[in-house]
Amino acid sequence: MKGKLRWQLVGHGSVRSAEVTLAYQSARALANNLQGFHHAFGAKFKINQDPHSISLVGCSLIDTSKEGGFAWQFAQELGKHDIYSNVSAHSAEMAVTPHGQKMTLDSRGSWHHKASENKLILTWNKQGRLVPTTDLSIRLQRVLSLVDNLASGELKYRALNLEELADLNDAFQSKQGKLDVKRLMLTAFNNMDYLAWRHEIYQLLQLQDTHHPQLSGLSVQAALQQSQQWNKIQAKSIVALAEASMKQNGSAVSIQNANIAPQGLYIGGSELHTQSNAISLGLAWLHARYLGTPETRRLLNGLLTHTLINEQKADADGMITDGEMIQANLFRQQFIKLQNFDLNDKKLFTQQLISPFDWKPGYYLFKSQHHALMLASQIENGQHIYYLYDPHVGEIRCSGKDSAKSSLALNAILNDYLQGRNALLDPDTRAEQYGVTQKNNQYHFTIYQVNIANAVQQLPALTQLQTLLVDFRTDQQRMTQAGDVRLGNVTLPPAHALSQMGANIDGEPLSPRRLTDASRLARLRFFPAQLNNYLMQLDKNDPVAIQAVMLLKQQIFVQKGRLADLLTTSKNQSMHEVSIVLLDKINYHVKNGHIMSGLWSSLHDATVWGRFNRSVHRVGVGMQGYGYTRGIYDLIKYRAMLKRDDLTDEEKNELVYERNLALASFGSNVLIDATQYGLVKWGQQLASTGPTAMINRTQHMFNKFFRGHRITGTAMLTGARLGQMRFNASTKIAKFGGSTLTILSSGFDIYSA
Repeated sequence: MKGKLRWQLVGHGSVRSAEVTLAYQSARALANNLQGFHHAFGAKFKINQDPHSISLVGCSLIDTSKEGGFAWQFAQELGKHDIYSNVSAHSAEMAVTPHGQKMTLDSRGSWHHKASENKLILTWNKQGRLVPTTDLSIRLQRVLSLVDNLASGELKYRALNLEELADLNDAFQSKQGKLDVKRLMLTAFNNMDYLAWRHEIYQLLQLQDTHHPQLSGLSVQAALQQSQQWNKIQAKSIVALAEASMKQNGSAVSIQNANIAPQGLYIGGSELHTQSNAISLGLAWLHARYLGTPETRRLLNGLLTHTLINEQKADADGMITDGEMIQANLFRQQFIKLQNFDLNDKKLFTQQLISPFDWKPGYYLFKSQHHALMLASQIENGQHIYYLYDPHVGEIRCSGKDSAKSSLALNAILNDYLQGRNALLDPDTRAEQYGVTQKNNQYHFTIYQVNIANAVQQLPALTQLQTLLVDFRTDQQRMTQAGDVRLGNVTLPPAHALSQMGANIDGEPLSPRRLTDASRLARLRFFPAQLNNYLMQLDKNDPVAIQAVMLLKQQIFVQKGRLADLLTTSKNQSMHEVSIVLLDKINYHVKNGHIMSGLWSSLHDATVWGRFNRSVHRVGVGMQGYGYTRGIYDLIKYRAMLKRDDLTDEEKNELVYERNLALASFGSNVLIDATQYGLVKWGQQLASTGPTAMINRTQHMFNKFFRGHRITGTAMLTGARLGQMRFNASTKIAKFGGSTLTILSSGFDIYSA
């Protein structure tokens, strides 16, 4: 039997003893009966296929406003039998005509055929959670799949059904509210537009914690716009805080140990009413500062870990473990609990009426109309230290022998930071976006002193969050600390190299716990995308690379030469095929424990690179091409802006500098992709003429700023939010000199392993 199996269950939806039933059966009883039917029917007719979707045709079987009702319970009960079908139901009264048509009753008492306003479809997401298909992440994945299929030719536009057209309209909507077919076609069939759009989709998928409730009512198109605006704000704010700090760094005042930790818990913005989120996160930071520097670093690292786990959620191959999911969910739950504060509680918050602010030791909340900043004023080793924290960005530290000069420097940093714009020609300053008032050339906040000791009593989540953070790490971070690992006859130092190779056991990414599994050798598999990426970057002079090759040769022997058995099933067949080619090269070039010299060049063979590149070009992770698109767009944009007559000399100089950075960014993205994934169309043209002067100059420039290490895809993925922010911020503040980039190292570099 071909195609997708669909069941329709028709019966009376009614309430019996306060329990909703269908055909007088409870959700559990119906699920149990269907499981038995499914088994018997499949055995009799040799059909080994679960239903793709189940339609419940009965009155009022779901509540569209909340997670509850018969349909939710029914789907969850089926899940207990390992049947993970889509389940649809209606919240209104239903009837079936003599011809078998389903009719629903609207609020005006009229019957309609195929009315969708009171219909809800439930599906299982990649994390094994039951969600409505109105869920933003599900809608993103649906429209992504449709555009991918259109781009690859597997689906023709004229073959789209009404439901698929509605999904596309959600992402490509004209001003008239209709499907913008022209923009859809450009996105699907123009490589530049396609890769840029895919990049934006993955960026938004990495912000899943913001989808509900912040973005749940928006179309995919509107949500993408919010996401891109937020990404720009965070990246520009990182740069602005770094720039403002460096201007005040001198002999009398020291600005150091900046910890950049852009959070992924919420999307900031005045229109999204996120001030309470900023205050909640700020209270967690004040509590951490109250406890000490190690606890503060733990919190900021925790924010990055949470963001990294969210990036893994968006990975198509599911490189995320149950343990990581549980930790990330607990982290978010504690953050939500912190929102139970009350600014009118005088035991916690004492409004400061002194003007100007006296900077005395204590813990302070600087509240504006739309945002909140935090200040910790402390005495350390007899010296006055100030810490300023923006929940959107991270913290800076200001110290000096003269506390008066230190406070003046911090005040100057704050003023400089607030008067900046997220883009040179933005109409509003950062202060205006945050809702900070200005009087007599000074910015004014409503300032509260926070009693941390009382806050700990009133908000138990503060202590609970710190307890969670003691061991809040991704499995790859744990693998980094696991040291060497012996697998059969091969010792692989360090263990986290296995994570980079995409190693897994039964589809679950490798973790320290799994390293002790006695049967790990026979069950060891590799995710194709990660394995391809790793093998194409191998350096023959790297001892770890040699051991990795020997491990793969050993595993080929364990699997008796069946190369496909080393791989985890992938949705991307092209990626799978490339892995087979690469493994075959290893099998051929490794004999009797010796690696032939021809292996390394064969792994970098242009044919393989091209095949791999095509796989990621259309249905891969959507990372590499964005750099080219963005670079070209930026160069055109800056050229147009520089022609304006109303710019001052200072503004023109700044635009020229940013244009040059855009050019450098364009070149470095070519470099990154050549190292990580191979070259797409633009890169292939460059490759045909050999290494160009632009790439050489770019590498030379970034060598200075990245301590001589070659920029590789493992350090910065342009599809990853943290990677993109690091790259954007690093290039922008490069004009202050290489040493200033240490401002980013404390936050980002801990994850580069």
